[in-house]
Amino acid sequence: MTTYYKTMMEDGSTIFGRDGWYLPKGKRPGRWMPKVTPQMCVSGYHVCTLEQLPLWIGPAIYEVEVRGEYLSDNSKAVFEQARLIRRVTGWGMNELVEWAQQCADHVQGSVAAEDAEYAAEYARDVARYAAESAAESARDARYAAESARDVARDTAELQWQASLIAEKIEVRG
Repeated sequence: MTTYYKTMMEDGSTIFGRDGWYLPKGKRPGRWMPKVTPQMCVSGYHVCTLEQLPLWIGPAIYEVEVRGEYLSDNSKAVFEQARLIRRVTGWGMNELVEWAQQCADHVQGSVAAEDAEYAAEYARDVARYAAESAAESARDARYAAESARDVARDTAELQWQASLIAEKIEVRG
């Protein structure tokens, strides 16, 4: 069975999309979101696998239960219904900043010199920006997620980035 994740802000608000999700309370999962017809990037509950997390990363990661009709592609899946089961441990804004820095260092060592310098400088700016602007964490997380997506240019890099996340969070199943 595939485990799906949803990234959110530290306060539980969404980074990507408009609607709020029902958060888990203690050990109880959040309520099921209302049924909607899934359409990529239009409607439904967009989630991702561990391997896809670098494309959608944020300061909070939730494990998600899904049901109903769905569509999927190589970057995400969208379901008719979903609910947040629990916030995964070992991941927050500090880990996001550290991860962005590690990605910058990794890219710097694996691409052409001028591209590596640009990518590393960009990701370092993300890390610095996130660290210095904690009060504006929504904007910081969006910026960090966009940077990660820019850096994840190929499957190998995406897999490497996902492995860093997996080292920090508790992965079930």
